[in-house]
Amino acid sequence: MASNSIPEPPLPSRIVQLYEKAELIIGAVSAFGPSFISLENSISSLGFLTPFPKFQEEKKPHVFQNPEVGVRIKLQAVEASYLVKLEHEELPDSYRLEFDFTHQARGLSFHFVPGHSHLQDFPLFVRSLDQKEISLAELQSNREDIDEDLNICSCCQEKAIDRGAHPERHPISLILTHLSTQEDQELIITAHSKHAEIVTDFKECPHPIFAKDGSGLVSLSLGNKLLQLDLRLVHGLRLDTANIDGEDHTELEIYDIKGRHNLTLSTPGSSSFSSWKHVCENSSQLSQAKRTH
Repeated sequence: MASNSIPEPPLPSRIVQLYEKAELIIGAVSAFGPSFISLENSISSLGFLTPFPKFQEEKKPHVFQNPEVGVRIKLQAVEASYLVKLEHEELPDSYRLEFDFTHQARGLSFHFVPGHSHLQDFPLFVRSLDQKEISLAELQSNREDIDEDLNICSCCQEKAIDRGAHPERHPISLILTHLSTQEDQELIITAHSKHAEIVTDFKECPHPIFAKDGSGLVSLSLGNKLLQLDLRLVHGLRLDTANIDGEDHTELEIYDIKGRHNLTLSTPGSSSFSSWKHVCENSSQLSQAKRTH
């Protein structure tokens, strides 16, 4: 990734809608090795490259998890499944398996990348599935009514525009920027939705990248891990401490305008609590959102 820009996503060259059960699809594609797993919710996208998870089914039916990788999925909420072939100058002939959930299009995806995944037999595998090839326009039409409308009022729209114009001023940005200057300061990020949850850690926090186009995007990229967060839609923060496996952590929970918990930033120890609290309490941008801590 360039140091001063957020990359454009690769364009699809072929889209196939799959008519198989999600658990069967996931079980089949596990043979193709590592993938870049990504969770999207209303305000963020978190992804990382990992050996393909071997899921265990919880006591609740259709709930799959892999604690070692940090992935949990409610498969009964999958509305549709797609396999997308992508064309990108740096990643030719890669494939992405996308799952649409209730109220969240492409809520979870697995991106199989040349050089990491084993794609020699992937075309043969695709032909074995019950499927239908569709156009990009058809895919967009299928997804038109899936995502829940946030129904932002005019007052909140004005505040969102301001946050989008100056993402570097947001308290989340200030916290991430400060963390990036600290050696050996681990950052743990958990992305949440109604239907899935994934978690990964940055052993050292990279310097955040801020979009310059008013979109309010802040991005963290390190190795094969990527976070993108739309600060325009961040409406509430909750700062707390938690004990995880016998160790204190400082946690910042991030909420959207509907009050949904979408993201958690966590760092070991409680020493960060006072500085994070100071940043939040003295932020002009946070006074335009809902502050809960």
